[in-house]
Amino acid sequence: MTEAKTEVWKVEGMTCGGCAASVERVLTGAPGLSDVQVDHAGDAVTMTLDGSANRDDLARRIEGAGFDVVARG
Repeated sequence: MTEAKTEVWKVEGMTCGGCAASVERVLTGAPGLSDVQVDHAGDAVTMTLDGSANRDDLARRIEGAGFDVVARG
């Protein structure tokens, strides 16, 4: 079993609490993701991932919701 790791991703385009809620909603339930905290003011998404998390899938989910992932990790 792979140890869980917390990552902070920079996400641009979030302008309000509704945007943050949208990002949280698309990430909720993603395999390998156990915790999500979205800070629209800081353009950050903090996530706890285990080894089964697919980072490309997570980025696609965020981008599919209309936001830009500009840095991972």
